[in-house]
Amino acid sequence: MSSLHRRCFAITFPFLAAMVVAIGSPSLLIAIAHCGAAPVEDEKEKPPAYPTETALLKIKLTDQDGKPVVGAKVYCYAMRCKEDQGSHYGWPAENVGPSPTLISDPSGMVQVKYPVRFGRPTEWLTTTQLSLSIRHAEFVATEIDVDPSLGEIEEKMKAGCELSVSVQDLSLQSTLNFGILMAGPGGSANWLVTDEPGRRSRAIPPGIWQTMLVSPQENGVTLFSGVLPLKLRESQSVTIRNMPLKPGLRLEGKLSDNVVRPVKEGKVLVHCLPKPQGRVHDDKDPTLAWEEAATIQEDGTFVFPSLPKTGKMQFIAICRGYVVQSQGPIENRGAQVQGVLMEVDSLEENEPIVIVMEETGDLAVRVTKPDGEPLVGAEIATWPNQIMELSGSNILGEAWNSIDEIRRQIDPSIKSPARQVPTRFVQKTDKNGMAILRDIPLKTRESLNVEHAQYRIPSQPGKVNNYLPYVLNKSGITELPILVEAIPEGK
Repeated sequence: MSSLHRRCFAITFPFLAAMVVAIGSPSLLIAIAHCGAAPVEDEKEKPPAYPTETALLKIKLTDQDGKPVVGAKVYCYAMRCKEDQGSHYGWPAENVGPSPTLISDPSGMVQVKYPVRFGRPTEWLTTTQLSLSIRHAEFVATEIDVDPSLGEIEEKMKAGCELSVSVQDLSLQSTLNFGILMAGPGGSANWLVTDEPGRRSRAIPPGIWQTMLVSPQENGVTLFSGVLPLKLRESQSVTIRNMPLKPGLRLEGKLSDNVVRPVKEGKVLVHCLPKPQGRVHDDKDPTLAWEEAATIQEDGTFVFPSLPKTGKMQFIAICRGYVVQSQGPIENRGAQVQGVLMEVDSLEENEPIVIVMEETGDLAVRVTKPDGEPLVGAEIATWPNQIMELSGSNILGEAWNSIDEIRRQIDPSIKSPARQVPTRFVQKTDKNGMAILRDIPLKTRESLNVEHAQYRIPSQPGKVNNYLPYVLNKSGITELPILVEAIPEGK
């Protein structure tokens, strides 16, 4: 169910709150969507902050005839737990370090070292299921959920359809400087270089998959093919030869005039659906998506040098003190920011778009220990969400550039950028026990957490977590005092 454009470890939370007081108990739901389950290699040098016990799961990979599959890439990207069975948690690097990409040996075997429990001393969770991605250029990429208590399993891999692709640049010369963006399971395929020059994979499942060929350029003007309605039958071989690539749509824009200049910490995200049909993550008739982010300049302007020229575009913008004003319904939006959805046919290349913005609020959290003294060095975090058309949700302002995964396809030695939660939503308390979380949407139900090795938000019976619900009803700063309790020994 993965493809190049999916955002990694997207987090969504249903909220229950009113005013700036705790009411009820918010339930936690972490939905995992992964960029082809690519490892975040930038985190390798970070030692685990909260080491925990590990165990081994052995996986033997074979083909349909029982022969070992050698050289498959196996990556564990998520897990479930006993205490919160409805949630799907990202790989806990803070407990065991980043999840490595494992390669199956001559016997088709890999050994996955996983944490028996994960989390932090305030909230240990017991591992009950591992979610793994398995990739090989000669077999259909697959994702499996495994009970690690089994100790050892066998997974049979299936050869897919063969797709060979070659392209031409603007001078009509063949080039290897391109990648294949494909909706559906084929988006996780491994590709081999051919002599033409071109790329080939036998890891594409039968079906109808929207496909786009993409070539990054040094000047930032990405070249695209159109959306190819690729149709593959069981065991079929298909060749796309010398497909010409052309620049996309250059799009300029600005924030509405109510945003105070100079604009600070501004970012605008675009979620492109060149040929919208089913949901992006569906296994049948999925829609291909392309995502980019641009910096908003101090004068409120921004530029996307090259975007797909057809379909729909969704824009989400945030800066200091403002967020995009959501327009038009998106199914099951809830409290999430949806931004603005536009038809590409309505956009003109030389006519800047205007993104209408509305004010946000800041939350000043003051944390006090049971003895009345300020709690210094506690991490305060909140997680307003944005929802993408025909896709999932993630933290507001969090961006993934599809071109990064295309570059990784061209050069596998390129590292995936580490996932970074916007710092406006994560701060540590100062000497006065104060932390200010900024640019939070108004009149939406949100939650926050206090993370500290010795203290926590007071626990409530029956709650899996200690998250505190709140709502901001006005711009400017709203203060929220929190009295924490000591974490009992052994927790």
